[in-house]
Amino acid sequence: MWAINSPGFHARVVAQQSGTTRKRIARKKLSALTLPVPSLPEQRRIVDLLEDHLSRLDAATAGLESASRRLAVFGRESVQRAVTAGTTTEVALGSLIERVEAGKSFGGSAPPATNDDWGVIKVSAMTWGEFRHQENKAVPAALVNQAYEIAPGDILVSRANTTAYVGAPVLVRSTPRRRLLSDKSLRLIPRNEVNREWLVAVLSAPNTRRQISAIATGTSDSMRNVSQKNLLSVRVPLASPEEQRSIVRRLADVRVGADRLAYELNRGRARADVLRRAVLEAAFSGRLTGRSADAEVVGELAEVAP
Repeated sequence: MWAINSPGFHARVVAQQSGTTRKRIARKKLSALTLPVPSLPEQRRIVDLLEDHLSRLDAATAGLESASRRLAVFGRESVQRAVTAGTTTEVALGSLIERVEAGKSFGGSAPPATNDDWGVIKVSAMTWGEFRHQENKAVPAALVNQAYEIAPGDILVSRANTTAYVGAPVLVRSTPRRRLLSDKSLRLIPRNEVNREWLVAVLSAPNTRRQISAIATGTSDSMRNVSQKNLLSVRVPLASPEEQRSIVRRLADVRVGADRLAYELNRGRARADVLRRAVLEAAFSGRLTGRSADAEVVGELAEVAP
């Protein structure tokens, strides 16, 4: 198993693969690839060495994943604390909203819009906490109503999604022209005294998210729906315009630190992947000996890894 997963063998597989969208290798070509087969005692020695090194890498990777989960929890709790600090007053979301605009369904499936084509956004454009304009389907210009076009500064809410993401908000910070609301998206137009970034934070807070998930309807967890009426009935904490701006500043500071930590965790995961390949390469090139020098050999191989 480890020999087949080694970088050298994998490189030979890649050289024999074919296909454009999904790569594959024919069974005949795969079965023709060769492996060096040492004696059984040597095979066992290599396995023992690999399990020793890789178990430590597995433990390090598990620690990184645990840290990532704790960071996500910290982010959600920070938003909840920020939007509720210093206030006990709650109001219906509808009292903060001037109006809600719904998009339109164009049906069917199509590739993403290119260049100056019109494209209607998919649910996935609003799922991951940021607006992803590339998640869209091209639509004919003749069918377009420009009133549905999305602009920077818009607050979008996913009207239909999984239980975890239905009602999830995004603030559109930038977008190319000609991206349209879909029938599964809502645009919230806040009142003049409502800070848009503060409102997105309120909608993202765990207490608000739990309310929205609870009022969403549908028989399948993979696609729940929330009506405009139910969404606007959700209770949210109230803050003055000055407090809203203060909350936005505090959350921006938290986000900078969290982003820095997330970057370092991603670097750690990438480094672990490189080290794993280096350990396998060392094992199947005869350079893994079980001595203290192994760490130096693996480190050197990792430094030159692509």
